[in-house]
Amino acid sequence: MSRIQEQSMRSLVPPALFFLAVYFAGSKRLIQYFPGATQKGLAYSAAMGSVAVVGANLAHEKGDAEWKRAGLVIGALALSTIMSPHLVKELVGCADLNLKASFRFAIIEGVIVGGVEMYVSNRELPQPPKDSMRDKEIHERRTLGGISLIEMNRDKYQIRGFDKMVQEPWLLQQVGELCREKAFCVDTIINSSLHDLLDLDRLFSENTQEIPTVMVVNCKSHYSIVVYEPTEHRIYRFNSLTTEVNVYEQKVIDAMQKLFPVEKTVCNKRTSQKDVDGWSCAFRVLYFLEHFLAGSSMDNVDAAPLPAESLARRLEVYYDFLNGVQCAIPERFKIFFDFVLEDKSEKQLKTLMQNACTNGWVKKDIMANTIEFEKQIECILIKLWMREQKKRGRFQVFVYEMYDFTTSQRRFLDGVLNRIDWSREAISTRFREVYYEIQGHAISPD
Repeated sequence: MSRIQEQSMRSLVPPALFFLAVYFAGSKRLIQYFPGATQKGLAYSAAMGSVAVVGANLAHEKGDAEWKRAGLVIGALALSTIMSPHLVKELVGCADLNLKASFRFAIIEGVIVGGVEMYVSNRELPQPPKDSMRDKEIHERRTLGGISLIEMNRDKYQIRGFDKMVQEPWLLQQVGELCREKAFCVDTIINSSLHDLLDLDRLFSENTQEIPTVMVVNCKSHYSIVVYEPTEHRIYRFNSLTTEVNVYEQKVIDAMQKLFPVEKTVCNKRTSQKDVDGWSCAFRVLYFLEHFLAGSSMDNVDAAPLPAESLARRLEVYYDFLNGVQCAIPERFKIFFDFVLEDKSEKQLKTLMQNACTNGWVKKDIMANTIEFEKQIECILIKLWMREQKKRGRFQVFVYEMYDFTTSQRRFLDGVLNRIDWSREAISTRFREVYYEIQGHAISPD
C-alpha cells in the first residue's frame, strides 16, 4: 500500500463507515438500542466523530510515533462523544441525542477505527500485475545481458576490468532521466569536495513546480538520496547501508526544512546493502527512486529491496555504457585511429606513443599541443584495449616493448593517465597494473 493510500484509508474511510453505521443504527429495527436518540442525532454524532478522526490523523503528521496517533484518535473520539449531546442541543436546538446513546455509538466508531487501523497496518503488499515494474524486478532470469550472479559476485571491486563503484556523472544522468517531468533533479551531487561550496537554498528554489525535489548524496564514496515530496510536506531519505543520517544528508535535510514546509522526515528502516557488497549503492538509489516516483512508500521499498537478479541486469547496463563511451573516438582523431593505428603491431604502437610522450613533454607549455599528444596516447590505449578484448595478452606484449622509455616520457605518460576521462578508467587502471607487473615499478618516476 502506498503512502498516499495509507493516509486516505485512515482519514477518509472511517467517516464514510460512521455514516453507513448511522443509516443502519437509525433504522426502525435498531434505533431501540440507542434510547432517546434519533437517526438525525446519530448523524450529528457521526459528524463530530469524523472531525475528531480526521483532525487527529492530520495532527499526527508532525509526530513520529504511531502510539501518539492512536492516543490522539482515542482522545478525540472520547471528547467528541462527551461533547456531542451538548453541542447538538446548544447549536441545533434539539434533543435528538443523549449521553447514553452517544457512548453506545462511540463503541461502534471505535470498532470501525480499530478495524481500519488493523487493515492498514497488517495488510500484505498487493501482488502486482504481471507486466508491472516490480514483477519484472523480482522475476528476472538468473543470467541477464551476459552477466551472471556468479560473475557479478566473483570480484569484490571490478567486473570485466571496470570498477563496480558507479561514477557520479553516469548516476546523475540516470537520476535526471528518471526525474524527467516527474520530479526536479538537482544537477549536482553533494560530496566532500562541494558540500561547503554548494548554495542549496538557490539550487532548491529553482524548483518552481509542485513536484518532488531530488538530490543525490555521496558521502565517502557511498551514494544515498534525499527527496522532498511537496504534496505530503515530507522529506524521504534512502541510504542502503545505514539508518543513521550522515553529515551531507543532514545538510540537505536542513536546507529543505528551511525552504519548504516540512512536517516529517522519513528514513529507511532496512539496510539492504549492508553485509552484502560494497559497491551497489548507486543501483539501490535508482531502484528506490524508480519505485518512489511510481507511488511506492518507504515501507514498500524496505519490504522488497533490490533483487540480486535485477542488480545483475543493472550492472550489465552500466557495463555496456562504459564499454561504449570508453571506446568512443573524438571526431577529430578518427582518421588517426582508423588509418594511422590500423594494422600497426604492438611494437609500432609503442613507438608512436613514445614519440607522442616526447613531443608532449617538450611542448608542454603550449596547451593546444599538449592536448593533441594526449589524445593520440588515448587513441593508442583504446586500440590496445580493443585488441585485448579479442585476444588476451596484447597489453603485456606492448608493455614489454616499453623498457626504453625515458624519465620524461614516463612522467608525461603518467600525467595523461591521471587526467584521462573517468569513462576510460578501466583502460588506464589495467594499463598501470600490467606495466607494474612487467617492468617492476610504477609508470611515474617520481
